[in-house]
Amino acid sequence: MLYAEIHDFAFVSEQLEPEEVGELLQIFFATTGEAVARQGGTLDRFNGDGVRAFFGDPLPQQDHAAAR
Repeated sequence: MLYAEIHDFAFVSEQLEPEEVGELLQIFFATTGEAVARQGGTLDRFNGDGVRAFFGDPLPQQDHAAAR
């Protein structure tokens, strides 16, 4: 299971224009999604400024303990 979110997002988002917040989230979600896919994970949900993913389902990963 992986849960990742942007550190101090509330503070950061208050300093940015709405369009910049949207761009930041778009970059974060795309980058995180690509990393999860490369590791054979499944994106479960985007939640605010967070991403939840899991690994080993629906396809088992034989070397899951050794994977980084």
